[in-house]
Formats: sequence, structure tokens, C-alpha cells
Amino acid sequence: MIESSTGLTGLFNGDLDPWSGGGWSTKNVTKGSLVSLIVKDGAHNYDMRGAHPLDLESVKWVRDQIKLNIARWIKEANERFSLESREFKEL
Repeated sequence: MIESSTGLTGLFNGDLDPWSGGGWSTKNVTKGSLVSLIVKDGAHNYDMRGAHPLDLESVKWVRDQIKLNIARWIKEANERFSLESREFKEL
């Protein structure tokens, strides 16, 4: 399965994408460090555009989730790395 062979991965698609029914997930899913988010009424890469006052609430939510997950990944990495010993802890 994909979650056992990846790390710190975000999959962002929209339900308007032609492949939306055949992607890894058709729902918002987080499994460990694999995050799959769907932009309702949007398409892939919509989340990567600059913010615009007319952006859909769904893309604003996905952007917020991306920020939260990146912050979580950084926090988890910092917890694994001990500055005092300068050694990585086992993952």
C-alpha cells in the first residue's frame, strides 16, 4: 500500500479532476504522514495558486490543512532530532 512506502506526502486533487473517481482516495484521509485532500468544486493545483478574494472556502480549507500538516511534520522531525546529542532518534 502507498502509506507503507512513502513519507511526508500530500496528495491534493479536486472533485472536478477527470480522474477524481480513480485517485488514491476520493475522501479526505490522513494515514500517518500521508495526507490526501480533496478540493470540493475545484481541481488539482488550485491550492497552489496565490490567494484570491473569490477563492472557494474548500480551497482555503485545503490550504490551511496543508499548513497544519507541514507544521506537524516539522514538529515531529524536531522531536526526533536531539540538538544536545546531535543524533537522530529511531523513526
